Amino acid sequence: MKQNFRSYLESEKPDASEIVDDDKMLYEIVKSSCWTYNISIRDGFDEDEHYHVQYIADDNLSWFKEHKSRNRNCFRELEAKYEVEMDMKGNPYHDFNHEDYEYEVESIFGNFEVFKRFKEECFEKE
Repeated sequence: MKQNFRSYLESEKPDASEIVDDDKMLYEIVKSSCWTYNISIRDGFDEDEHYHVQYIADDNLSWFKEHKSRNRNCFRELEAKYEVEMDMKGNPYHDFNHEDYEYEVESIFGNFEVFKRFKEECFEKE
């Protein structure tokens, strides 16, 4: 898998911003390389904890550190998908769906630490 991913990067030379764009092939490849598993906690409350393991995270970081993107707007576009503009009855309302946003980021990057490093190391400074 890692060798195929590296070959894809070298042949297609995608932009790092494509990792968070669900219309791009890179998004699909990276997301499919992240495995999610659940652990049920039974301590009076029934609760599932989600954990994610990103198999190619180091390959992502190393490739895109050398091929930095200028498209920092991709993070705003990712966040915009989780902004809620109306309530269940259609009334104007503004909120942010943190739970779904966190799940999406973790299902792509494995965890927020990798996501933070990706944002800092793989994009040109403004």
